[in-house]
Amino acid sequence: LNFLVCQLVALLLGFPFRSVLAPEKTSTHVRHLVQIAIGIPMCYFCFGSQMLHYLISSLVCYGLMVSMKPGIMEKAVFVVSMGYLAVMHIYRQVYDYGGYTLDITGPLMVGVQKLSSLGFCIKDGSVKDETKLTPVMKLRAVKEVPTLTEFLSYMFCFHNLMCGPFSFYNDYIAFMDGTCFVKAKELRLQLLHVEPFIPSCSLISPLCTCEVRQLPAALLLPFSSLLLQTEAEFLALGFVRKMLFIMACTTLHRFKYYFAWKLGELVNLAAGLGFNGYDESGKAKWDLINNADIFTIETCTSLKILLDKWNMTTTFWLRYVVYERMHSTLGVFALSAFWHGYYPGYYITFIGGAFFIHTARLVRRKIRPLFQTSGSMALLYDCLTGLATRLSIGYLVFPHVLLEYWQAVIVYRYVLL
Repeated sequence: LNFLVCQLVALLLGFPFRSVLAPEKTSTHVRHLVQIAIGIPMCYFCFGSQMLHYLISSLVCYGLMVSMKPGIMEKAVFVVSMGYLAVMHIYRQVYDYGGYTLDITGPLMVGVQKLSSLGFCIKDGSVKDETKLTPVMKLRAVKEVPTLTEFLSYMFCFHNLMCGPFSFYNDYIAFMDGTCFVKAKELRLQLLHVEPFIPSCSLISPLCTCEVRQLPAALLLPFSSLLLQTEAEFLALGFVRKMLFIMACTTLHRFKYYFAWKLGELVNLAAGLGFNGYDESGKAKWDLINNADIFTIETCTSLKILLDKWNMTTTFWLRYVVYERMHSTLGVFALSAFWHGYYPGYYITFIGGAFFIHTARLVRRKIRPLFQTSGSMALLYDCLTGLATRLSIGYLVFPHVLLEYWQAVIVYRYVLL
């Protein structure tokens, strides 16, 4: 209830923040102060004294950014932020094992994304020889350490605090000072030779998506959870019915995430965060913080595409912090599991996912060319890989739903019997 109240308040406050305190009407400094003035009390209302954990971890990491040299600083920020989150995950598992109590670990998870990415952005901004940086690193580079006001505004942004979605620091600053609109309008004027204007976005689509995705999850998910506890009935099912049941349950759990992400997207769009330039026809794009392409997830024929379109802002963070530096798919999945917590089911899902992705790449490279001899063969390949993707995601995600190791092993054993 606290979470929904805060999101509703943030939604209502987002409209005047976007219009009355627009960048062309108000100084950037005032906009930052307003973010802090609303964000900190909102965090306290929702989480009480637990908000101190978020504040302490943020200030400690900011102190590291100010006092340490790039090269060591970003690693220290990463270790401290992840370490603090790890302690909170363990504490939560002690007092609420297997349950769900809304606590500060949710904002802390988004906070880790912000802190660790900002540390690496500052490090990349300090590199003099830009040939050593990848295009993504150049794009995200931050030349100077933010002021304390800018930093706290980024961490306590009232419309981005409860559940994100995560945004990179330079995207957030461009939204706050209005440069994202200015640069995009200049480009639009050059390409289309039309007068630029302040873009608008429709909130109807994400609002409808929130309601549509929440309804089946709210009605059917408790029923599916009850069935999961009747092991004898599950064991009596045949292989096909077992897999259909698993796929149905994991699909319902995805709907919960769709609801939270689309609600977060809705709140951010109301405040004006989400503008991502113009497409080739000159239409404004508002997909900067889009966290899930739901239609693609539910219809794609590739496990890689599915993972790319699921929790996209977290994927961008993992790629920037890990893959751009280590080029390790296994490292990306391991960090993702570590970031989620310490239930064994997370590690079964994410580490298993790394091997499934590797296998999918081999299949695409070795087997796909054999099916490209005709249109009908290519269609057959798409049908087979589509079915394999549905089966794979159900098989992989079930431990993430169950959380516990032995429950996951029992289900896998029942499926294989």
